[in-house]
Amino acid sequence: MKCLKVFDKVICTADEVIAAIALLAMCFIVFIAVILRSAGVPFSISDELSRYLMIWCIYVGVAVATREKAHVGVDVLVQMLPKGIQKVLNIVVSFITLGVFAWLFYLTGSWVWSSMQGNIQLTPLMKVPFYTVYISLPIGFGLSIVEQIKNMVKDIMGKDEETKEEVAE
Repeated sequence: MKCLKVFDKVICTADEVIAAIALLAMCFIVFIAVILRSAGVPFSISDELSRYLMIWCIYVGVAVATREKAHVGVDVLVQMLPKGIQKVLNIVVSFITLGVFAWLFYLTGSWVWSSMQGNIQLTPLMKVPFYTVYISLPIGFGLSIVEQIKNMVKDIMGKDEETKEEVAE
């Protein structure tokens, strides 16, 4: 069990670090590109590189948002229901979300796999294979599946409520 907690901590740290580094690098590249452009020096790959870093930031960030339960949701009607029905409805929604993540993981994984076969497409300016950008999608959705399962276990076991009560005390 301790090994599983260490593995979980490594994954949690890694996805947050990857998303943060991608965001910081993107901001830095755009900042440098603006300065160079105003000085009349073109930095031609800045647009392409910042776009690909944003894609990595977004799709790895999906897992972070899943862990934090930070995805957009409308719960006005759910809050009006009795607590027992709320818990059941939240579990049903969690299974649906898990199914969507699994479906997206399968679709994007197939897409990346097919992009790695045969004639490999390269990005226009940097000349790196497109699958280096595309692979962020199944990685993000795969990590989201893991995080969603962890959230579901916490919800079903009632651990979220215990930690909220402990914080309130």
